Amino acid sequence: MAALNLAIACKGFPALGVMPSRTIMADVALAVGSGETVAVVGPSGVGKTTLLNMVAGLESLGEGRIETAPNLRLAYVFQEPRLLLWRTVGDNLRLVTGDAAAGRIDRALREVGLDSVRDLYASRLSLGMARRASLARALVVEPDLLLLDEPFASLDERTARRLRLLLLDLLERRSLSTLFVTHHLDEAVMLADRVLVLNGAPATIVHAVETDLAPEARRDSAKVAARRQAIARTGAFDFPLPEDA
Repeated sequence: MAALNLAIACKGFPALGVMPSRTIMADVALAVGSGETVAVVGPSGVGKTTLLNMVAGLESLGEGRIETAPNLRLAYVFQEPRLLLWRTVGDNLRLVTGDAAAGRIDRALREVGLDSVRDLYASRLSLGMARRASLARALVVEPDLLLLDEPFASLDERTARRLRLLLLDLLERRSLSTLFVTHHLDEAVMLADRVLVLNGAPATIVHAVETDLAPEARRDSAKVAARRQAIARTGAFDFPLPEDA
């Protein structure tokens, strides 16, 4: 069974003040298979984060349905790390697991390379370290489905690539089902088995592309770029990107 099946007939927002009601999404259907990584790309404001929030139960589905595997555990890595700055790294993980999960906390921090800063206050972390800590906080619940919303935004490219490689290793090691949003097309091709393009008004999935990259090729920047260029030639990536993407 797929980890996730989602079908949205219509999703809108009601009128608010001078803003009229609007339909932002229609006829959107997607599935994430067991152990599969799916990326969602598209222009800013099209509804990518809203889509993740609906999967997470943070936003109403509108006219739609969602099905998940039985007893599915879900974890969400938001655009911002959302750490409690007045608590230590270890305490931030302990908040979602309790004291009984010390072994899981050890493993998660070790996997993201933060075991040496367990007792450091989150306010002292660099942005790259804070993003790793938020990833560890998601991993510590041992999720079956991992959601990530632009997990490496606002990082310099060298740091972002290092964290993409880290995430790639984690996804392969843990065999997680993953759904993530990004504006970085090379990131989508590098990490995902499939790339879904969300576009239009109201938005719908206009393209679904298999990345078809072997594990070793995903770690080769030139091969990732070549595959992204091949996909772009089909017109799948024909949408505006933010200037900092």
